Amino acid sequence: MQANILIPSVVSEARSAKSNPSVLIITFILTIASPLTAIVPVQDAARHFQQHFWAEYLRIEGKAGQAVQWAAGNIAHHAPAQAYKSYVPALFAAGDFDKIVPLIPKIESVFPDDPNLGLIIAQALEETGDKAGAAARYIQLNEKFKGNHEIAYHAIEAYVAQQKPKKALDIIDKELNSIARMPNRFVFYFLKSQILTQMGKPAAALVTIKKCVELQPMFDKGWLLLAILQEQEGKINDAIKGYTNFLEIGGGNKEIENHLIQLIFKQKMVAQNNNKVVVVNKDCFAQALQLFENHEYAKALTNIEQCMAVSPEDPEYKLLKIQILTALGKHTQVLAELKQWIMKEPVNERWYHLLMLLPKAGVSHKALVAMLTDIERQHPKQLVPALYLADCHLRSQDPSLALPALKKAVALTDDNSLKTKIYFQMGVVHYNKKEFTQAKQVLEQGNALHTDFPPLLNLLAYYYATQGNDLVRSQQLMNLVLQYDSKNPHFLDTQALIYYQQKNYPRALKMWRSIAPAVPDDFLVQMHLGQAFFMTGKKTEAISTLKKAQLVAINNEDKQQCLQLLQQWEHPRK
Repeated sequence: MQANILIPSVVSEARSAKSNPSVLIITFILTIASPLTAIVPVQDAARHFQQHFWAEYLRIEGKAGQAVQWAAGNIAHHAPAQAYKSYVPALFAAGDFDKIVPLIPKIESVFPDDPNLGLIIAQALEETGDKAGAAARYIQLNEKFKGNHEIAYHAIEAYVAQQKPKKALDIIDKELNSIARMPNRFVFYFLKSQILTQMGKPAAALVTIKKCVELQPMFDKGWLLLAILQEQEGKINDAIKGYTNFLEIGGGNKEIENHLIQLIFKQKMVAQNNNKVVVVNKDCFAQALQLFENHEYAKALTNIEQCMAVSPEDPEYKLLKIQILTALGKHTQVLAELKQWIMKEPVNERWYHLLMLLPKAGVSHKALVAMLTDIERQHPKQLVPALYLADCHLRSQDPSLALPALKKAVALTDDNSLKTKIYFQMGVVHYNKKEFTQAKQVLEQGNALHTDFPPLLNLLAYYYATQGNDLVRSQQLMNLVLQYDSKNPHFLDTQALIYYQQKNYPRALKMWRSIAPAVPDDFLVQMHLGQAFFMTGKKTEAISTLKKAQLVAINNEDKQQCLQLLQQWEHPRK
């Protein structure tokens, strides 16, 4: 009967739809689709729905405070219980957890089968200090809503907190064995590895964390756990790689940087022993090392200098001396010692490796560049100094300063594989400077060497898709790239861009959506995803994604590009 009463109002509103086309649509939704109309007159239902809709819109837009006001107004006007579906999430988004807790009995009685509200209740309890109540609800929700990955994650944490690792592993294995391949699969491997580590099963933990970083090579915490486990197994070289990846992806971490430096020193000492370097006075060295490990650096320095007075060229003594000087913060002396040794052995990369570590220990980049420039000038026909000088410049705020050294290096080597990598690096520098003609030239020079270096081919494909206006050539290159690595998110970004340039927006969107979670801090991927959303008519998602891109933009130019697009999308010209 209620439906029959409402039908005439649809007809009457339809007559005025020409002047207000949204009226017919909203009224139709209210009469047919909205549960808010089931028990109230149409005018009240319209108001309730509009407030509910507007509260949801504001919450999605990140305006939690305004969303609460609209949703609360709905509750105050005696809206049906369905209105809590906008009110409770708005409270949660605004951080008003204390206001959610008193509503729990009502929410659970009206919405017993809503996993999203159930999750909000559990999180609100956790935020207000009821850890036990939250844990119990996470576990109950996981039993009730199988396959909900977010609930499963919290249930795992609850079992870990309760010291029930086997139950946590049961949930993880069910998630990993599920048919659906969720995009955050790598997180569950990470959790499993953590639990196995705590259970004293490092071998199994190591196997598991390797799967994690294979699925998500940009996950810094995965690399850190992998490095720790590899170091425990005595795999120093692998551990160094893991710590290095962690720092490069996640940014600075002084504690890890210092540990990495010490580990590299340790690795080089082990290498020296493996090469059967004879220590003239083992007792002397052992004493110096013991003092160093006890943090008695001044005494350790005196001791190692006594050792070197007997055997000044012993590389193990030299390594320990640099380590001690670095710990003491004697950077000028460190540089002087290393420069002296490099001048004698300009192609011995051992000393260059140590040199490149020094910025992590506080040595100024400017001092490092000055030293390498002098070394390269005095050894103009040696490849190694040129390469390390270029590398030093590439780590600076102006990578274009590396170009002269890179050009010199490419002329000094006959190794085509190395030449290709140098050309690639030159291409990156030119491309970032928007010197597209030069970028194409050096990239094609590298490609002509036929070593099929995937990063170079990918950048060349990106050039043809964006600047070269040759999508056929771009796709040919990408076909080759993806044969080498079909899961690399940066390679897939280029492939998606080709689809986008072909105006196949749905296919491009699908690919960008699949890779975006793997590289949340990659500006280009996030910006491309936002553009694909917009071109497929998903304006709300487009704006939200572009705001994320703006947050991770590295330079002002990228931020300005986001700002211009946002202004166009949010305030289009009529």
